[in-house]
Amino acid sequence: KDLFKKLGMEITPEELQYRISRTTQQEDQKRQAVGMILADDKLSLSGKADLLRKFQISRLNKMEEDRLMRLILFDSRHLEVKRELISRYHFQLTPDQKKKLKQFVLKNTEVSLDVKRNIMIELRLGALTPEEKDMFRHQILKSSMTMEEKRILLIE
Repeated sequence: KDLFKKLGMEITPEELQYRISRTTQQEDQKRQAVGMILADDKLSLSGKADLLRKFQISRLNKMEEDRLMRLILFDSRHLEVKRELISRYHFQLTPDQKKKLKQFVLKNTEVSLDVKRNIMIELRLGALTPEEKDMFRHQILKSSMTMEEKRILLIE
């Protein structure tokens, strides 16, 4: 109460308790919403990401992180959504998770080769193995890019 007086604010202990209680209640409701969103089997990964964004969920607890990472790793589409979720929640990827994501990125046909390269760099998925390099090189050569674009990607 003294702190509020120093700041020029008059607040009663009851009002302070009410504000703390309301904040805690809102946080509990957010946690419940996250649990329901992640558990909903009818929602796609993209739908889950949209709802998490809509409810302004900025942090996940460990259990929620684990559940979302499983969804990310086992979803067969939505590469851009995966990138967004991993970046937004600052996931610390294990080497195995990085390997799985890198394989998914390389095999993905939804996005351009340039986008694939950018995602691998942004998510810090690590250097390509010789087999992965061959796969990426083959995709570059098969693509409809100009020779100059192919040359730049092959050099990188």
